Amino acid sequence: MSKTMKLIMKFRIFLFFFVLISYFLFPASTAQGQHFESDSYIIDWGNFNMTSGSKTSDNYRLTDTVGQNAPGQYNSDGYILKSGFQYIYEQSNQLSFQIDNLEIAFGTLIPGIGSTLFNTITITTPSGHGYEIYAHQNHPLQANLSNFIPDTLCDNNDCDQSVSGIWTLNTTYGFGFNAVGIDSNSAPVGIGTSQYFPDSSYFRQFADVSGSETPQIIMSQNLPVSNQSAQVSYKVNISSSQTGGNYQNAIIFTAVPKY
Repeated sequence: MSKTMKLIMKFRIFLFFFVLISYFLFPASTAQGQHFESDSYIIDWGNFNMTSGSKTSDNYRLTDTVGQNAPGQYNSDGYILKSGFQYIYEQSNQLSFQIDNLEIAFGTLIPGIGSTLFNTITITTPSGHGYEIYAHQNHPLQANLSNFIPDTLCDNNDCDQSVSGIWTLNTTYGFGFNAVGIDSNSAPVGIGTSQYFPDSSYFRQFADVSGSETPQIIMSQNLPVSNQSAQVSYKVNISSSQTGGNYQNAIIFTAVPKY
């Protein structure tokens, strides 16, 4: 074997030995993540928040997110990004939804004379982009499977579960409702409701889930609110041919916060 070949072999052996030592002395950096597992789950993720919350004292109020990568508010033309759970606590309000009267009892109805009863719904939302309130009925007002009071079509046959129409005539029969936003003095102002009911003369049907209709929005806002209220009017008018009986149904309101 020539002297040159021996030198090349020695160099290759030395180079391999040097690379091997470098691997153990200077290992490649690894990506850091977090791993959790139990008998029921495995979670692998880049990072998990350690804590977040809203802290207060006599002199300050602090909201925080600990453990998240790059929390904070980022602004650019056209958007604002708020990264971190502390932004949920920008307002101390919690979601609440109240109905002041859960039983609407019309009593004895007189044909051709509309009867109207009321209750008030009130909503408070946390920080975010407001709320939507949906409404539906389980079925029309009915005494049994064959006797029911139909949903109103309004005076001009132009209202249904999603579109309101004027209902003032005593010759218009059926069951319907409206919602009108009110202020703290119970005066009508239409806030949150005017896009669905222009004024108190406009009514529409409750969406009927027994007829495969979907719940409809009856009140909404795109900003956080505190104790925003609406008066809901329930109106029924029957004809002289309406069969007597005890007519009932259930009305369901669903409040959904927007984030």
